[in-house]
Amino acid sequence: MKVIQEISDKLEYQTSSSAKDNNPEQASSTGKSSKKSNGSNKADPLQSQLNKIGKKFKIINEFLGWPRQLDPCLLTELKRFRKYDPNQFTDLLRFIRNKKNHYRELPDDVKNLLGDTNESFITYFLLKFPRLMIAVDEFVRSKLIEDPVFSQYYINDF
Repeated sequence: MKVIQEISDKLEYQTSSSAKDNNPEQASSTGKSSKKSNGSNKADPLQSQLNKIGKKFKIINEFLGWPRQLDPCLLTELKRFRKYDPNQFTDLLRFIRNKKNHYRELPDDVKNLLGDTNESFITYFLLKFPRLMIAVDEFVRSKLIEDPVFSQYYINDF
């Protein structure tokens, strides 16, 4: 679960930094960058690469998108705070991270569905997306293994 949060945080930081660099007026006038996701952003090769790996492992149903694999109570949560692209693996990871980070704010039916431990939380998503961790692992090993935040998870693999 932690590595998913770390990846999503890294991509979020890079996306917000890119938005500030590309549009300093917007970033300074609002005090923060745009939260809209753009999985195909040319300025963000990591995000693009992660989405390619998600496609390779068929994490997302290409005709229906990843939200269709979620239970109805989570679909309601999907639309509450931000817009997610249903065809982007990066947005699935963001959704997982955001639900984990804001667990206390979730309605009781969602909490009951996800359980109250890290293990039950990630188990829900692994049952819905069985190749999720394989894709995450490939992404980290191929693109982020030199980053100290991620290398700690692979300490004996070097």
